[in-house]
Amino acid sequence: MRYRAAVSKFKKEYQDELRELQNVVEKTKFTSMKRLGENFIEGLTDIRFMFQLPNIVLMHSIVHSEALIEGLEVCSKYAQEGDIEAVDTETLLGELRDKLAKNPLIKDRKIADRYKQLATPVGVLWSDVELERILRLHTQHGRSYYNLLYSGIVWVWTLFEVFAADLWETTLNMGFNILGKAALKRMAKMDTLTAFEDKMRGKSIRVDYLAEFDYNIRDNVGSILKRYFDFNSLSGIKNAYKFVFPKSATLEKSLGNDTLRLLSEDRNLIVHKAGYIDAKYNSMTNTTQNVGDKLLIDGEICEGYETTVLKVSRYMLNCANRYLKLDSELSES
Repeated sequence: MRYRAAVSKFKKEYQDELRELQNVVEKTKFTSMKRLGENFIEGLTDIRFMFQLPNIVLMHSIVHSEALIEGLEVCSKYAQEGDIEAVDTETLLGELRDKLAKNPLIKDRKIADRYKQLATPVGVLWSDVELERILRLHTQHGRSYYNLLYSGIVWVWTLFEVFAADLWETTLNMGFNILGKAALKRMAKMDTLTAFEDKMRGKSIRVDYLAEFDYNIRDNVGSILKRYFDFNSLSGIKNAYKFVFPKSATLEKSLGNDTLRLLSEDRNLIVHKAGYIDAKYNSMTNTTQNVGDKLLIDGEICEGYETTVLKVSRYMLNCANRYLKLDSELSES
């Protein structure tokens, strides 16, 4: 398996980061922001189960298929020896059950012990060597294993992408006094920016576009400006947050996290290249795999992605809450 320090350093930190984000969400005083945080946590928790499922399914499939193979070997030997005494199907099945029960291959089979052999002390996660051996011997299981993990990675990125866009929009909609006004002034200076659908340009906003928001700019700045930004890529998300929070060095640093970038690259490779490594991916990551190889991932890498997404989302929510609190205090004064 590939080794990437940026991912492995987050091993076992998931629960701590989850608690940190939950604390931030619980302390959030703005209902809309709290709901965004709660939905995000629920979604990521569901995805965590998705990441565990491939290992559980693979382990059970291997153990029971091994037992089935041994049973078939006993049945084959039983038939070849020619000592079948049964005269009807029911009697034949009875004889076969007796043979299986007495055969040491079946009798001494301890399914639970085999589970323990495949599992490490931290649960249904195998060592790299053991996992590679299993997937090499069971190719069909291997394909299913990676496809399930690929799906989980795509969902983690999609969840983060949607959360980032919704948080950005909601924060601007709620924080007009400090964030909204400043954002509109900055947008007015960007005369060279090509507007989506040409609904806005420079210092003007088309009247028919404003009609979509009942001519209410104050409560819809985020929704109005959102179409200017691309939330479908990490670079687009970074640009959007830099635009609204230009002085937040902590937020800028968190969005520049190496592991978040690797998650974005893995997601793009899975969606656009079916998980096959190309030259671009190789040049942008420090993977030891070759061009043309199928991307190898495991539970540790997925855990690193989840942990990082939790941490970055916490910084984003903290930043939004801080500005909204200032905006609220300004409105009350």
